[in-house]
Amino acid sequence: MGGESLGVSDIRRNLATIESLRISGAILKEDDLESADPELVETFRQAHGQLESLDNDLRIRLGRLAPGDPASLADLDALQERLAHRQARQ
Repeated sequence: MGGESLGVSDIRRNLATIESLRISGAILKEDDLESADPELVETFRQAHGQLESLDNDLRIRLGRLAPGDPASLADLDALQERLAHRQARQ
């Protein structure tokens, strides 16, 4: 969905796309998929399963670019690493 050079508006647009894909994927019923090519169905399921991870990554990146943005998430791994370094210095 893009490299590290994504800006805030790009990230918001990608988050909207992910939400749209989630909704579209939820609308598909198992009956709709039964007649499809099994390899295509498996690819769809794998891709749909990655949406949550992509969403989280984008929200963390948004948190770095626009701290406090309501759609952002804090990068807890980075925060815990900084806290560990600080504690080690004490």
